[in-house]
Amino acid sequence: MKVYRREDDRIMIFRAEENARRMQMGAERLLMQAPTTEQFIDAVKKTALANERWVLLFLPSVLSPCFLNFHLMIKLYIYIYIYIKIKIINNIIVLFKSLI
Repeated sequence: MKVYRREDDRIMIFRAEENARRMQMGAERLLMQAPTTEQFIDAVKKTALANERWVLLFLPSVLSPCFLNFHLMIKLYIYIYIYIKIKIINNIIVLFKSLI
């Protein structure tokens, strides 16, 4: 997942829909509940905004945004994973409460 800052200071997400599809395919392979594209993009936006001071300006050069934002990219995946796990756990709690 690539997140970068434009020259006008806006934070951009690179190919969010494609990354959401990739995550959904991975979740299906692991027999996990896959987030919707909207849930995935919402989680990425929230994580990027929470860490916006670390989002670097994209400078056209040999270095890709992926390399420049390596630490942010790892944080994004961790936060998205945690966000989705919390959503799944909340659904399980609601299910168990309805059974009691």
